[in-house]
Amino acid sequence: VPKPAIPDNALGGKIVFEIKVNEDGEITAIKIIENAVGPEAARICRAEIEKLTFSKTGSNVPTESIGRITFVVRSK
Repeated sequence: VPKPAIPDNALGGKIVFEIKVNEDGEITAIKIIENAVGPEAARICRAEIEKLTFSKTGSNVPTESIGRITFVVRSK
């Protein structure tokens, strides 16, 4: 589970990314669907997503999978 280090002065809100993963578990695309936290927090969250790795869980794996990752940021 990604744990981005969001700055304390970031706005509270949520950011939703859509990711595409190929059959080898490599992320091929990352797109912001919703952003209510600002560009700096979005950049930090995207960097955490780029560190992720995925692995096959079965034998019938599609050539491309699409999913969403949501981060909820609470202001301090």
